[in-house]
Amino acid sequence: MSTKAAENLLAAAHAMAPGAVFSEPWEARAFAVAVALCEAGQFRWTEFQQSLIDEIAAAEKAGGATSGGADYYYHWLGALTRLLDAKTIVGRAELEARVATVGPPPPPQNPQKQDPHQ
Repeated sequence: MSTKAAENLLAAAHAMAPGAVFSEPWEARAFAVAVALCEAGQFRWTEFQQSLIDEIAAAEKAGGATSGGADYYYHWLGALTRLLDAKTIVGRAELEARVATVGPPPPPQNPQKQDPHQ
């Protein structure tokens, strides 16, 4: 993705959700991609919402992070990935190839991890 395209997605994300707080640029990109695909008719917003609910529920069941906090956009990205694959918009192999090209987002925060400086 070009720098200009990334900047456009970031601007679009902030325009769509002026009150949203994105800690990292990839979070805004994931947000903007989900909204843009919905607006393009690739899926209904309620489908994405259900995918996000399912993603958060699975993480909570596995003892992972809750719906808020630092892991929220990891859940968002997981929900988007699952929906893209389920609707055959972009298959899992192609998604993995794209991630390999642009690089994955940074690892999720671990709120249980102790600060090594304590």
